Amino acid sequence: MLWTDEELDQALSELHADVHPTPNGLAVARERVLNPTPQRRFRRPWLPIVAAAAAAALVSTVLVLRPHTAQPAAPPTTSTTTPAAHPSPMPLPQLLSQIHYSDPTVAPGQFRYVRDQLWAGGADGNPDKPLTDQATATWQPARWTDQWLRQEGPLGTQTAKYADGVISAVGPEDKFSMHPNEVRAGCADFDSVNPQVTGHLPCAEQKGGWLSPNPDWLAGLPKTPEGMAAKLMADTSAAGHGIAPLYYAVYALKTGIFPVDVRKVLWQAIAQLPGAYGLRDVANLDGKAGFAISVVTNGVTDEVLIDPVDGTYLGERQFNAANGSVFLFSAMRYGVVDALGVTPR
Repeated sequence: MLWTDEELDQALSELHADVHPTPNGLAVARERVLNPTPQRRFRRPWLPIVAAAAAAALVSTVLVLRPHTAQPAAPPTTSTTTPAAHPSPMPLPQLLSQIHYSDPTVAPGQFRYVRDQLWAGGADGNPDKPLTDQATATWQPARWTDQWLRQEGPLGTQTAKYADGVISAVGPEDKFSMHPNEVRAGCADFDSVNPQVTGHLPCAEQKGGWLSPNPDWLAGLPKTPEGMAAKLMADTSAAGHGIAPLYYAVYALKTGIFPVDVRKVLWQAIAQLPGAYGLRDVANLDGKAGFAISVVTNGVTDEVLIDPVDGTYLGERQFNAANGSVFLFSAMRYGVVDALGVTPR
C-alpha cells in the first residue's frame, strides 16, 4: 500500500515527536503506518515498498532517529569495569582525525553492492517486544543511468536488549520464509517502474535530495562542514514536522552512493550537531566495530557508526539505556560484483 509525500511526512512527524500530546502519541503514529487507510499512494524511492508482509519494514525505516530538540545528556564516562571491547568515549576532533577515507573501484559493467540489515520497531519502548529483522540490498551500476537492482523484505523477528554498552539478541530469532521483493530501474529511480503512479520515466525529473540523492544533487552540496551542517538543518527545518537533521543525514547515507569527499564533509557536519559526542569500539549488527557519533535526547541514545578504515557508514543503534529497550540496530555491508543479483563473498 502506497502513501503520498504529505501523508508520510505527517506520519514521520508523529513518529519523531519527542514531546507527545498524549502518552500514546508514538503508538498511535505507529498504528497509522502499520494500518493505513485504503487507496493511499507513496513515492519515496528509498523506502521499503514490500507487500503486506513487510508493513513493519516501513515502520523500521521511519523510526531511524528521534529529533534532537531537547537538551542532550552529557557523554557517558568510561567505567573501570567496562571491558575494552565495549564502547568508550573519544573526543570528536580526535575521532574525526583518525578516520581514513577511500572508495572502491567499480569498473564499467561492475556493480557496487550495498546491503542494509536492521532490527527495528519497539515504538512503545517495551524492552521485551520483538523487533522486525529486515534487509535491503542494492546493486549500483558503474554508470548511474544503467539498470539498478534492489531486493528487500522481512527476515523474521528478534528480541534484543541493551546493557553495559552492548546490544544483544534475546533468544532465537523467529525466521520468516519469504522471498524478497525485487525491483529494477535505471538511475535508482525505483518508483518509475510504475509510470502511471509516478508520472515519469526512469532518470527523468530527478531533482535529488536527502531522501533521494543523485549525482547532480551531491555535486551541489556545500564543500565545508559548516555549510553542510547549515544546509542539513535548513532542509529539515523547511520540511517541518520536527524531523531531526540527523535523520536526513542517515537516510541519505543508507543509499550508499555518497562519494568519499562528500562523506568526509558530512561526518564533520554531523559532529557539529548540538550535543554530539564521539565513541570508539561500537559494534554494529554484524559485530563489526567502528567509531560512532552519538546524541542522547530525552533518554534515547542515537549512535551513527563509521568505519574508520574507509569512512563508510557502518550502521546505527538507537536504544534507551535506562530500561534496556532497543528501537533500532543495523549493519551495512559493501562489495563490488560483476553482475546484478550476485552477492560478494
